[in-house]
Amino acid sequence: KLDLFGEPIQNVSYIISSHFWEHLSPPDGMKLLRECCNVLAPGGKFRMGLPKTREAFKAYLDGDLEYFAMIVPWVASKKDYYEPATSSMIDLVDISVHQFGEHMHVIDQDKACRMLEAAGFSDVHQDVFNPLYDLDNPLRKHFTFYVEGTKLS
Repeated sequence: KLDLFGEPIQNVSYIISSHFWEHLSPPDGMKLLRECCNVLAPGGKFRMGLPKTREAFKAYLDGDLEYFAMIVPWVASKKDYYEPATSSMIDLVDISVHQFGEHMHVIDQDKACRMLEAAGFSDVHQDVFNPLYDLDNPLRKHFTFYVEGTKLS
């Protein structure tokens, strides 16, 4: 159960998660999603932003280096992680999926929606960037997809 200072959290109107769920194992992620649904008030919303893994794979298959342009310098700077002589476009996909071993779970738009539905959310849908809730950062805007669900009762 989620609690704050020893008191149970309940009747929350909105929960926002940005680039967090991919750091959890699938069982831990589903357990926490169900708990988020439990603490929301009826009509409460849950919103998650996740890495655009589907788009990363598509860009790789299409040979679209431009899609990754914003992270090329960052990846190139990781000489202790990627040996420069082995540098390849697949490194850019690897970062998108694994982020130096930090990501435990690959989630695309379809999987995210199914996870929210399985956790008890209704009206689950993909959404677009919203500056009221989402980090207004060019890197995040380019590499993030959003899904949202509602707790009905």
